[in-house]
Amino acid sequence: MKQRVTLTFLPALLWLTSQSYADSGELDQPASALPAETQVTVSEAAQQLAGIQASPAQASQHLQEINGFGKAIDLQPLLNIRNRHREALNGLHLAQAALNTAQQALDRYQELYAHGATPLHTLQNQQLQWQNARLQSDAATLKLQAIQAETLLHWGPVLATWILTDQPSKLDAFLNGQTLLLQVSLPTKHNPAVAPTVIFVEASGERSKAQRASLIARTPQNDPNDQGSNYFYQTSGQTIRAGMRVSVWMPDDNQQAKGVSIPASALLWSQQQALVYIKVAPALFRQQPINHYTAINGGYFVTEAIKAGEAVVTTGAQMLLSEQLKQHNPKQDDD
Repeated sequence: MKQRVTLTFLPALLWLTSQSYADSGELDQPASALPAETQVTVSEAAQQLAGIQASPAQASQHLQEINGFGKAIDLQPLLNIRNRHREALNGLHLAQAALNTAQQALDRYQELYAHGATPLHTLQNQQLQWQNARLQSDAATLKLQAIQAETLLHWGPVLATWILTDQPSKLDAFLNGQTLLLQVSLPTKHNPAVAPTVIFVEASGERSKAQRASLIARTPQNDPNDQGSNYFYQTSGQTIRAGMRVSVWMPDDNQQAKGVSIPASALLWSQQQALVYIKVAPALFRQQPINHYTAINGGYFVTEAIKAGEAVVTTGAQMLLSEQLKQHNPKQDDD
């Protein structure tokens, strides 16, 4: 119960201490130097009590990204081909076994006929059986070769090997839904000699939620609706399902941007605007809108609005936002 009372009165304490500290005139930077609506004052004592912390933004470089699109491939056609291939392979084995049996019988009857131990028509009947077995074997071979050519044409050599050589370890993750097959289309103007080994994909189009996808191979056929290069990638099947369209982000090896990296906890959103708070004096914070940012491991890469070395609030930014709204909208305190 004691903890609940402390949390209840914390916003009021922040306001009282920030007001008294601002009135004392001890700020390094006058409040008038910043637009009133972008600043918030909180005393150092109140900051310590609320756990507000800031750390310098780190200078960083980041490869620019190229946007593309892709789709999660339905594996049913692939499974159909694999089943047809197995049936054709079994048929060929049976036809070859029948041909071997017919060949052995023909050899025996030819020897018997040579010694006058069997009539001519018996030998001729056996020759017809051998010819029929040979035709069946040739037909089974052609059927198998047609399926192999079809697989290679539609799925390329890498996936064709997985399907036709019956490598269950390669396909098990796809078949149980843990891994998804993606066909990704790169923009027409971006045709790299070597495709990115890792890209990021997301069905909702939100970069911050994107998941990794790894390269399998180039597709043998492009998407008829797009003239760019197409590739097969694989990714986790936890949030994406077969048939979904996905947004794609991939690094551009020719474009490297300079900026700063900030922790994920520094960025927050207010009225659909991304922003951070920058500490410009011991008790003064500036609200800084962020229009362009890229999700990176552990945080975000920002190319503008923040300078390297500026003290970005990493803990307590949401509290500062609430305090700022109170300072510029005093009527809210009556609620």
